[in-house]
Amino acid sequence: MMTKISALIRLSVRLTLLCFALAGVCRAADDLNMMTEDYAPLNFAENGRLQGVSVDLMEEMLQIAGYSQTRADMLLMPWARAYTHVQQSRNAVLFAMTRTEHRDGLFKWVGPIIPSHIVITARRDKSLRVASLQDLKTLRIATVRDDIGEQLLLNNGVPDSALRRTSSPQVALAMLSLGQVDAWAYGRLGAAWYIKQMKLKPGDYEEIFTLKDSDQYFAFSLQTPDDVVQRFQQALDQLKSNGRHQAIVNQYVEGAL
Repeated sequence: MMTKISALIRLSVRLTLLCFALAGVCRAADDLNMMTEDYAPLNFAENGRLQGVSVDLMEEMLQIAGYSQTRADMLLMPWARAYTHVQQSRNAVLFAMTRTEHRDGLFKWVGPIIPSHIVITARRDKSLRVASLQDLKTLRIATVRDDIGEQLLLNNGVPDSALRRTSSPQVALAMLSLGQVDAWAYGRLGAAWYIKQMKLKPGDYEEIFTLKDSDQYFAFSLQTPDDVVQRFQQALDQLKSNGRHQAIVNQYVEGAL
């Protein structure tokens, strides 16, 4: 009798350990593959630490949604690589992303995070005047590869030959400051941020055209289950309702959006 009881106990222990092991695998499988880019003030690295409006929000959303992951699990990647990767992955999210008609069916969306204004910036001393998209076709325009600024230009008939693709906003802005391009297509907040970060004079630059007014979102892959996306939307809604969302925005954004 004791032998049978001991065997049952050993079997029970093994089953318990197996359940714990399987639970661990499931949790690991459900972890989010989180990707972001250098796009201040929404997401950027400073002193080796990821921060920004969307990074801070995502970390708090993870806690509310019941995840143990933190900003340490977020990957800072070139935008073009992250943009491709998130579309091919399960349980993946890329942030922050401007939501547009072209992108709408490519992702599942949580947001909005913050308003997004995609503009054309030029050096003030060039006195460029742009009245329509047609006027942009004759300019040399710096873009970040696969960024919304580049996509909007191409989708609106600006020829590929007019674009000067770069891997980062810093490179694009450097080209503009050195006169290697006539203009730069990028988000208003980001452009202002990098002009200051690179110790250039904000008064030396001006917006000459607006490509798109939209909003920034967290873009989840289509392979992410709907219930996961819903949990994160509910978490963001909670942060908005309790004032935490606005407090985070205020830490990074000055002036009108």
